Amino acid sequence: MKKKFIVTPIFLFFVLTCKVFGVSQPLIAGNSNYVVIGAFAVQKNAAKFIKEANKLNFEAEFDLNPTRKLYYVYVLHTVDSSVANSQARKIRTETPFNDTWVYRGLLGKDNVGQPATDLNPVTGQVLPRVEVVDDPQQKAESTVQISEPEISIVVPVVIENKAMELVKPNSIEKEVTIPSVEAGAKGFFFKIMSSDGALLKGDVDVVDTDRLAKVASYEGNKHVSIKPINKSGKMTLICQVFGYRKVQRELNYNLPDSIAGVSVENGYTIVPFEPVRLKKGDFAILYNVFFFKDAAVMRPDSRYEVTSLLDMMKDNPKLKIRLHGHTNGNSSGKIIRMGEPMNFFSLTGSQDGFGTAKELSESRAEAIRDFLIFEGIDPTRFSIKAWGGKKGIHEKKSSKAHENVRVEVEIMED
Repeated sequence: MKKKFIVTPIFLFFVLTCKVFGVSQPLIAGNSNYVVIGAFAVQKNAAKFIKEANKLNFEAEFDLNPTRKLYYVYVLHTVDSSVANSQARKIRTETPFNDTWVYRGLLGKDNVGQPATDLNPVTGQVLPRVEVVDDPQQKAESTVQISEPEISIVVPVVIENKAMELVKPNSIEKEVTIPSVEAGAKGFFFKIMSSDGALLKGDVDVVDTDRLAKVASYEGNKHVSIKPINKSGKMTLICQVFGYRKVQRELNYNLPDSIAGVSVENGYTIVPFEPVRLKKGDFAILYNVFFFKDAAVMRPDSRYEVTSLLDMMKDNPKLKIRLHGHTNGNSSGKIIRMGEPMNFFSLTGSQDGFGTAKELSESRAEAIRDFLIFEGIDPTRFSIKAWGGKKGIHEKKSSKAHENVRVEVEIMED
């Protein structure tokens, strides 16, 4: 049974404003990003698909990918890669086009030989190939399949005035249906709930136990299809809910319901998780809070996670926290600070300065604190510790060095 899709006024506004988010500087292959919802070998099929997409209130266009000789149907063209990734993730989770990706390069027959890459907007990894479904009607109903495990997250945001605002979950209509399991895959439902039985919003990482490598992340409390990840079937599931301790379970893909507490319903394996709230002394990394380069200003796609922190503070009025700021390395340099009052997610009006890495890490922690205070949290519930680059979790020149730039939350009182 195919999942039904309901167009809401909020989503309608999103798709109608998507196209204007964009190109304000000269385009080159390195700064050109397309949010692509389909690829076709035949030009007329791409044109037909646009008509199908427009029935869902998209304003789509198509152009030739000169390297792969495919016609890409896209709904956004922007020089801002973070905006492209954010919108591709949103389209994946709130529309039928759940394999939307980002094409970084220039489309058009005149751009043969220009550097270009297809990217997964969730993992940032390069897609080795794009499988083509040249039936526009079928594509509109099912979406193109990318040659890697499907990864789904929820980032409920909507664009307005070139800034992203949080959409409350109850403002998004959802049709409760059970989708069919994809061919060659098994269905799973990761049931994440608190001790009192309330469902929690979180993700489950699937790790290949044999290779100790993360395969994908899936949204909790949602039916998903997962393809085999290794021959042995051994997989590790790590449940992450903001404000709660991680929960890890070992499972065998080939015999998933052989583990106590795991059951099968309607063809889906139900795997329960019951995370425990963070307690005094626990730490949580704000993995999805990102800052502009050299700035103590959060990027727009950070709003969802800092709002989750806000909700956690509101839910427990006794909670007190310490925000630990970290940078990648200890070099001094430019520091961009918020200029206009309460402009937490934009560089508009920002001010350039100079300082140490420790000062930058402190200013970033302060930016989060100030956001929470602005939203009504008592200032006495916060303290700040700045570390600069003293406590990196990776070598500062490694491929994962960007993870050193982080803010951690320590629970001081609960």
